[in-house]
Amino acid sequence: MNYRIMIDAGHGGKDTGAVGKTGLKESDVVLNVAKLLHDELLKSPNYYPELTREDDSFQKLSQRVEREKEFQPAIFISLHCNASVSRKPFDTQIYYHKKSSKGKRLARSIFRFLTDIDSTKSKWSRVIENNVYYVLKNTTAPSILIELDFISNPDREGLLSCKLFQKECAKCIAKGIDYYFGKDINDKRILFKHFIR
Repeated sequence: MNYRIMIDAGHGGKDTGAVGKTGLKESDVVLNVAKLLHDELLKSPNYYPELTREDDSFQKLSQRVEREKEFQPAIFISLHCNASVSRKPFDTQIYYHKKSSKGKRLARSIFRFLTDIDSTKSKWSRVIENNVYYVLKNTTAPSILIELDFISNPDREGLLSCKLFQKECAKCIAKGIDYYFGKDINDKRILFKHFIR
C-alpha cells in the first residue's frame, strides 16, 4: 500500500520562528529536517512524501492547510523547534489534537523513537494533547506537531545546528512512521549524549 505523507516545515521567510542565542533560526532547522525526512521516506516504495515548502518562503497557516486538503495525505507532520524564557528546558515534545485517536497514536509512534535520541528523558519530554494549534485543528488527516528540541537551550541549539543530528532526527521520525503503519523496524540509531556538555 502507498501512503501519501505531508511534511510541514514550520515558519519560513519573514517568520523565522524562534531564534537561538547564536542566531540559529527555527525556520532553517526545520526546513533542513523536513527535506531530510522527505528523502528518507523516498527510500521506501510505500511512501509518497510532499513538502509544504521547499525553500525559505513564508506561507500562511491557512495555505498549509489548503495544501493538505488538496494533497489528501494519510498523515500530516508539522516540524518546529521549541523555545522558553528559561534556558533549562530541553527535549522533544509532540502535540496531537485531542479529538484525534489516530493523531495520538501517530504522536506516540514517533515519540517512541525520537525522544531518546540523546539517551536521556527529561520532565519536558512528552506527548501532549492540544486543541489550539491551527494545523492540528484544521487538517483532515491524522496530524501531529513535533517540537524537535528547545532552541533556547544553548546545548540543544548546538545539537539542532548539527547536520548529523538533523539527519538522525529525520531517520527517527521515519522509523516512527514505519511503526505507525505496522512496518518492521531496524532500530539502529546514533545516540547523541556525548555531544552534549
